[in-house]
Amino acid sequence: MGFKYIFAILTALCATMLIFSCQKEAINDNKSGLPGTWVYDSYLIETDFEKYTAKEQLDPDQPGFIFMNNGKMTIRSIDGWCATPPVNYQNYEGTWENLTDSTFMIKHEYWGTASGQPDLESTFQIIRVDEQELWLKYVF
Repeated sequence: MGFKYIFAILTALCATMLIFSCQKEAINDNKSGLPGTWVYDSYLIETDFEKYTAKEQLDPDQPGFIFMNNGKMTIRSIDGWCATPPVNYQNYEGTWENLTDSTFMIKHEYWGTASGQPDLESTFQIIRVDEQELWLKYVF
């Protein structure tokens, strides 16, 4: 076999390996997948992921989010500094924006805002989002 033939085969194999080894797992578009009402479901300690479930409305006894298409949001979070059960929850207003195709930032009021503290900012990585589930990881 000639050098050119072997070189062409090796080049084709390398190109094929490069294409298939660099594919990222597909993540749904945040703008179409994130808006909706999401209620906290569980925390997976081994991966540091939080799982939220799609609901018609926020649960009065669970944290959650309502993401609107216009970049506004409501977050359901604890109503006070103490997280010892029983915990009371309250809705706070805020905004959200995409930073990349798989990360977004929220900025929202919380119980301390009424006493002059600035709004809270948090960044999340979207691990998975579909019609039923939202999996997030905090990015600090």
